[in-house]
Amino acid sequence: MAMPIITLTTDFGTRDPWVGIMKGVMLGVCPEARLVDLTHDIAPQDVLEAAMALESATRFFPEGTVHLAVVDPGVGGSRHPIAARAGGHLFVGPDNGLFTFALERARAPFTAVICLLPRLPTSRRVSPWSASDPASPIQSSCPYPGHAVTATWSWVKFWWPIASAIS
Repeated sequence: MAMPIITLTTDFGTRDPWVGIMKGVMLGVCPEARLVDLTHDIAPQDVLEAAMALESATRFFPEGTVHLAVVDPGVGGSRHPIAARAGGHLFVGPDNGLFTFALERARAPFTAVICLLPRLPTSRRVSPWSASDPASPIQSSCPYPGHAVTATWSWVKFWWPIASAIS
C-alpha cells in the first residue's frame, strides 16, 4: 500500500495537545501515513475561512491526497462526516460546507458519501471531542473494520454569489 498523504485543517490551535492526539490516533490506524499540517489556526468555528484555506491549498497536492478538515460549530451533534472524491483527491470532514470551494475548483464530477462509523474502543477515546473519535481513522485512507457509507446527493454548500460582467 502506498503511503497516503493526509492534510490536516482545523481550528484547534497549537497550544493544546489535540492536534497531536488526532495525529496519534491516525498513525495508530495507518502508521505509514504522511501527515501534513495545512493549518490549525482557523478562527474558532469559522467554516468559511477553512473552506477558503482548503480551496487555495489543495491544488498543490498530488492526486490521491486525503484532505481532513475539522472545523465544526456543531461538534458533538448528530451530523455525520462526509467524504467526497473529486479531481483525484478525497475530502473528509463534517458536512457543513467546508468543501464547497475545493469541490467547485476540481471542476469534475464527484462522488460524496455520508460516513457511518463505529465508535472507537473506550481505551482510544480521549474526550467527547470528535476529532479523536471517530473522524481521524476514516481519513487515514486505511481499511477501518465496520464502517459503512451511503451515497448522498444532498450535501451542505455555501451559497456564494458569482460576479458577471454587465454589458
